[in-house]
Amino acid sequence: MREAAELLRAGIQWDMVSQRCCDKGFPRYIWAVGSEGEVYEAVQGSPSHHYRGYRLRQGDAMRKIILKEWHRRCST
Repeated sequence: MREAAELLRAGIQWDMVSQRCCDKGFPRYIWAVGSEGEVYEAVQGSPSHHYRGYRLRQGDAMRKIILKEWHRRCST
């Protein structure tokens, strides 16, 4: 749980969030890259508005986009 919370905070810190928001104004999706280079996506569920996170698989097209953007934002 601690690592999940840290990844969520990092995704917010680096503005790795979707433009699409839920009804409470929070981003629908938050992405982060873990210390091992794994890409994670958290999606806000309804009606609880809690985030549920999971690792993006190697073949997922979004994984490549997130990795590229993460490295661009975090290396500056």
